[in-house]
Amino acid sequence: MKICKKCIIPDSFPNITFSDGICRFCRDHKQFTTNKITSGHDKLLEILRSKKRDESDCVIPVSGGKDSAYILFYVVRKLGLKPLAFFFDSGFATEVSKKNVESMCSKLSVDLVIVKSTSFRRKVVREALHLSKCMNRFERTCGNCENNLRTAAINEATRRNIPFILWGSTNVEDTTNAYDVKWEAGRFRTEFGEKKTANFWHLLKNVYHYGKRGALVHILQYRYYIIRDNIGSKSPEGWNKFNPFLQVSFKNKKVQTIYFFDYIAYNPFKQIEILKRELAWETPLNKEVRVDCKLHCFDNYEFLRRTGITKDGFYLANLVREGLLSRADAIEKEEAIKKDLRRQCEEMFKELGFNDYELV
Repeated sequence: MKICKKCIIPDSFPNITFSDGICRFCRDHKQFTTNKITSGHDKLLEILRSKKRDESDCVIPVSGGKDSAYILFYVVRKLGLKPLAFFFDSGFATEVSKKNVESMCSKLSVDLVIVKSTSFRRKVVREALHLSKCMNRFERTCGNCENNLRTAAINEATRRNIPFILWGSTNVEDTTNAYDVKWEAGRFRTEFGEKKTANFWHLLKNVYHYGKRGALVHILQYRYYIIRDNIGSKSPEGWNKFNPFLQVSFKNKKVQTIYFFDYIAYNPFKQIEILKRELAWETPLNKEVRVDCKLHCFDNYEFLRRTGITKDGFYLANLVREGLLSRADAIEKEEAIKKDLRRQCEEMFKELGFNDYELV
């Protein structure tokens, strides 16, 4: 397998083309404006001070990962504001991420609120794995966790009369959400923030294609548990909470959601150095990306199986194009991710009661 001379995209990637050893992503790449910000600090501070608040200036959802940790650090140490740290306990957070959350909130003297998922969250994931087993590929193993997080953050901010939520999603990272990356920079995030639904009929078509009758049962149970979870978590989407493929929107809510890295330049590995030095933030060696969720290994494995590169590796390739990571470091980190991937998946199978699950 050959890889791009500039980044780490392999020639096994679907629909990829190479010219003189350079992949089409590198040839077509244009740097995101988030890395060219020079005056975002003052503008962000102005916005966060523009509305009346009771106790906290903003809610910051923290996962223990690099991006949310840096946002919390920046708001406290650089902006001098008082945020409320918010942790959604999905039941699948890694031990290192939970330790990071507790440690950094203590060091920054920030109040921490923890909201636990409903009892249906785990059932959603189990049904997704049953479905995946029927279809011989990992299908929707994250379930509706994004909805849970958005719902809990919006509800907590509204209840406490906190005017802003600071969100850590970036255009650099969001491009990994489509195999063929057909979304233009920023467009995916905009669509993702609306009430965008997955195509249920596409799933049924796949069930028919693979001839797995059992998959239909698991799709229906999957839908049922997600709806119960949306109701139990008090999704702020009205009747749309009965949509099993709901995407909770940040629009038209009593609180305003601000994308932090639209104002502050995104430079993850430089920011990781700051976090390790200032907050003793921890991460496994060469695996600083998505260390917060134990389910992420399934996404990485499926992406690797279908494209020849992990989902995290695709993100690392984009960082190389952005000039934020060397190609050599990206290769090293991708190999570290791949080396441990099978073990992580097998451990999750056992934790969820799938003792006979075989990776394809």
